[in-house]
Amino acid sequence: MSALISLLVSLFMLLIFIVKLSFFVVVIGLQYGVPAYIIYKLVRFVTRPFRYSAL
Repeated sequence: MSALISLLVSLFMLLIFIVKLSFFVVVIGLQYGVPAYIIYKLVRFVTRPFRYSAL
């Protein structure tokens, strides 16, 4: 019985760790991914006429 309880506790700890890790990844992604995406879109928007005029 105690082995089952310890297994459940370890699974619960693993679940908490995965949730924390995914939350951390989402926060980092929002901090760095969104501005990078906006900059990428701005660069694409600015360089669009130059690319078409080069053709």
